[in-house]
Amino acid sequence: MLAGYASAASTSKWGIVSQTPKESVMEPTFEMARQVSLIAILFMLFVFALSLSMLKKIVNPIRNLALYAKQMTTEPSRPVPQIPNWYFELKELKRAILIAVDFYQTKLTNAESESNLDPLTGFYNRRFLEKKISELDRYSIILFDIDHFKAVNDQFGHQVGDEVLKFLSELVKGETRASDLCFRIGGEEFLIILPETDIYITESVAERIRKITEYTLSPSGKPVTVSMGISSYPAAAYSFSELLNKTDQALYKAKHEGRNRVVIAL
Repeated sequence: MLAGYASAASTSKWGIVSQTPKESVMEPTFEMARQVSLIAILFMLFVFALSLSMLKKIVNPIRNLALYAKQMTTEPSRPVPQIPNWYFELKELKRAILIAVDFYQTKLTNAESESNLDPLTGFYNRRFLEKKISELDRYSIILFDIDHFKAVNDQFGHQVGDEVLKFLSELVKGETRASDLCFRIGGEEFLIILPETDIYITESVAERIRKITEYTLSPSGKPVTVSMGISSYPAAAYSFSELLNKTDQALYKAKHEGRNRVVIAL
């Protein structure tokens, strides 16, 4: 029992005693505590679910952006993750990452491109030739070099010799198509690959280059001439190495027959 006592007024000699069973007091208290706990648990579960949802909404874009930043070098085609418009800070971070990616990709592309180019003439180098030739099915080639180039270097110096090489490369660019591939494969030796071109058109292109070179003043103060060998794949050979060897023999024949001429490799 739970009991309480209070005396009456000081003039009286009686008092009041109140008794209540403990269960009648504790049971409502426990019931109220149970109801409050149930409501509190439900509210906590609601808050937890809401927090989890909001956390997921905030964290997922960050995780996707982090995965993109991690894998963009191995998967260049990976799509750029979308960032919600309300996520201003992450949108700015994404913009900064994309700027950095574009900057370094441009640097990498330029570096790779420069590694495939001859710095003096701007033509492709032999390294790129080996890579590019495997992509072609039908083509013709023009192999040529400058006649008596050593005499140019000996008489005018290597600086003028370099200017002659640049001069010749500009003439060749003006007489070839955008689809044609020009290479410097030696000191004064050049190669032009003409995709999907027969030997007759190739001969016409070679003659144009030979004539314009012969009749144009070079940096040495006088024209230079070129000797050329031409051939076509697969008509004249079964592989590029065989074709190049045959064309080199045609070039040697052009020099042996007096230089400044075009010889077809059969």
